[in-house]
Amino acid sequence: MELVLIVFVLICYPVSMFFDIGVYNLKFILRKESNFRYWMSTIQVFQYCARVSMVIFIPAISYLTEAYNDFDLIINITVLIHFIAAIIILLSLFFFTEVNHINLFIIKIINRFTGNENISDGFGLKKISFSLPTNIFKRKLFIASLISQFFVAISMTYIYVVSFYFRDIILTLNSFTQILNMIAISLLLIVIDPRVMSSFDRKGGGEDQIKVIYLSRTLAHILVGLSFFIVKTML
Repeated sequence: MELVLIVFVLICYPVSMFFDIGVYNLKFILRKESNFRYWMSTIQVFQYCARVSMVIFIPAISYLTEAYNDFDLIINITVLIHFIAAIIILLSLFFFTEVNHINLFIIKIINRFTGNENISDGFGLKKISFSLPTNIFKRKLFIASLISQFFVAISMTYIYVVSFYFRDIILTLNSFTQILNMIAISLLLIVIDPRVMSSFDRKGGGEDQIKVIYLSRTLAHILVGLSFFIVKTML
């Protein structure tokens, strides 16, 4: 039972990140001249795959934390899921076209239940180069995306680690999760998404911005994973 839960946790969190960034992929390859409103609604349904994965992850890791009360187990899982998420996001960038085949396969399944439109009318596969945008690490979009994803990653996992040491104030610490999420979502809605979506709307645009999203989120998960690893070595 414990092994099954560990595997579930190790899979669900990175899969949630995969679907979350897959939304950007689908909007990037969306044909503007197609039945735009319909395909945007299917992308919203696709986005719920990320939420479902997180809904499985949260009770699973909560149960592991409470049932086994093993600090080393929980912090090792926490470190691993962030590094796995970073690897999956980075590989998704390198295999951008192949990953979009997977995304479109899921859209095709959703489409069968919602309208059975022609997928090729709504989306067109694109390739992206492996060259990095100029001064990528100094771009405001990169910094905002890095901070946003860092806060999301921390907020989704830190509570299970600190619960071993601060059980008496666990509800207070849990409220900080909402604060971190609020900051992350505010950055996403006000700074990140408008810039990325406006670049997608420009003909031939959006490639640099989607690379920024991928690389900033990869770095965010690496930093969070390293942070928890440092905590582990210090305790």
